[in-house]
Amino acid sequence: LVHWGRVSSRPRTVYETAENGNYTVELGKSPTEGFGLSLVGIQGKDLADGNRKYILAVIWQLMRFHILNFISLTISGAGGAGASAVLSPAGAAVASMPASARMASPGAAPKAITEDDVLAWANKAVGNAGSKRKIESFRDRTLKTGMFLLDLVASVEPRSVDKSLVQEVEYDLIHGADDEKCQLNAKYVISCARKLGCAIFLLWEDVVEVKQKMIFTFIATLMAKQVEYNKGRHVHVGQVVGALEGGMGSPSTPGPAMLSPPSPATAAAWFARMSAAPHS
Repeated sequence: LVHWGRVSSRPRTVYETAENGNYTVELGKSPTEGFGLSLVGIQGKDLADGNRKYILAVIWQLMRFHILNFISLTISGAGGAGASAVLSPAGAAVASMPASARMASPGAAPKAITEDDVLAWANKAVGNAGSKRKIESFRDRTLKTGMFLLDLVASVEPRSVDKSLVQEVEYDLIHGADDEKCQLNAKYVISCARKLGCAIFLLWEDVVEVKQKMIFTFIATLMAKQVEYNKGRHVHVGQVVGALEGGMGSPSTPGPAMLSPPSPATAAAWFARMSAAPHS
């Protein structure tokens, strides 16, 4: 993907550093030679200057692409490719695409997975498990209670959740919800997901405060885990990095939430994991 001949491995001037930054942004934006990311208003000089906001925005976009791409590969098999393969957003399969839809257009290029697909999967999985709970978005205030997330974990693996340890609490639009019970549920749902082998980076505070990006990451990791179970084979779900802090809209559609960067700690954790991962 990277043509190292265009990279100054030891930049000696600010101009060479800026050129490296420009090439980074070029690869990020290019839908054919790069990742097709939305890097609105970001230039190479911003990266060369060490602009914290824009550097985190680039890392966030890469994290977002990584997790959606991983789910696509897990579901479609990418034509036999392994989890280390990379698909462009246009080439990644839709997670929620039914078999009938795929059969109806066998020659059509698969659509990219979006956050809407992950949201639809979560609601369907919880509904199929017998729960009546439903969320409208990853910002839904009812997520504060942790009840929907516990139902979702139970839908993936029922034995992972001990109902006797769940604090029954509902969110009220006027009075909110019991903070102590919400905290206990948030801590418990993270523990349950970790028992499944999911890579979890969010804290219980992220659940209680309904941080949509972290909530998206949590749900997407569970989605990949269920695909692993359904396929009856082991997939390194630890590679589905929990550092991705979600975003609304498609990869080619810019929006306010997409440019909101992850926390420095989250970005550092994701970058360290990706740097340490084996490359084929």
